[in-house]
Amino acid sequence: MDVCALREFYTDGEDSFLCKNEKDMRGKLELLLNDRDLAEKMSKKAITNIAHKCNLDRFCYEWNQIFGMVVEK
Repeated sequence: MDVCALREFYTDGEDSFLCKNEKDMRGKLELLLNDRDLAEKMSKKAITNIAHKCNLDRFCYEWNQIFGMVVEK
């Protein structure tokens, strides 16, 4: 579903479909079930994006930046 937290990790139409409601979700699932090439392309892009955005080094760096700003104040 299309919630703000997911938009940080996924891009609608590129590596996911962020659906607004159940009817929208049903349509997007049918699209993916009927278009194997699209499903595979989006799946590969999602895996690549998540691996980049959710790795431990990036997580530690970003939190250190946040804590650094807090400590400086």
